[in-house]
Amino acid sequence: MVRERRASAKEAFLFMISHEVAAPDTTVCMTDSPFPVTRMIDLESDDATGCTSAGSDTVIRVPVLLGGMKILHVLL
Repeated sequence: MVRERRASAKEAFLFMISHEVAAPDTTVCMTDSPFPVTRMIDLESDDATGCTSAGSDTVIRVPVLLGGMKILHVLL
């Protein structure tokens, strides 16, 4: 499940909740985003996540264990 919340004109937060993952390495595609993504920061580790943008789509690669959650700071 992925939920995005826009905090302002220059940032948003993305909540990733893993309830069915088979492996810890997760790839999520956020499609038809109304805003371009320039960078994502994992709030737990304060590290940049692996993400690539193509048009209105953003592909995110981040480890999320079964039953785990990640909150990403999305910089627009």
